[in-house]
Amino acid sequence: MFFGESELRKKLTKLAEEAYIRANFHASGATELYDKIGTLPGMAILERRNPYADAEYQCAQYVFGARKRELWCPVNGDAPEELWESPEEFLTSQGYKLVTTPDRLDVVGYRTSFNRPNRIKHWGLFVGPVVNSKLDRGHIYKHAPEMVPLDYADNALFFRKLK
Repeated sequence: MFFGESELRKKLTKLAEEAYIRANFHASGATELYDKIGTLPGMAILERRNPYADAEYQCAQYVFGARKRELWCPVNGDAPEELWESPEEFLTSQGYKLVTTPDRLDVVGYRTSFNRPNRIKHWGLFVGPVVNSKLDRGHIYKHAPEMVPLDYADNALFFRKLK
């Protein structure tokens, strides 16, 4: 799945960057910025989180730890580096396969085609026709598949857990 640049994605990117910086440096206003992201068209907050306390609980931990219950990705621990750097190989070794058409509860891996094209920048869970994902240290959102910051992706891959 490929998606392009839009004014809405530019706005999302700007809000997400500012919120992340504020949360990382414990400056005020991060929560309000993450709240504002949830008001954008195509975005809705599923769960409000505390960005000042969520440094370890990010998109991979939400998708693979909390939702998929994968033991190799603890909710409050590090996701394996291979998940980011070699996602197809790693997920295949963990019982997933790459698919072209997503089904409900397939995993979405977001990446860019211009900078380290195999590296995943963001993970989500396809719940058709939308995706649920955790935006870095921020909230968990329900969003249109293309509604991720511009620097996260211009395309997405879908992975399905084999039974």
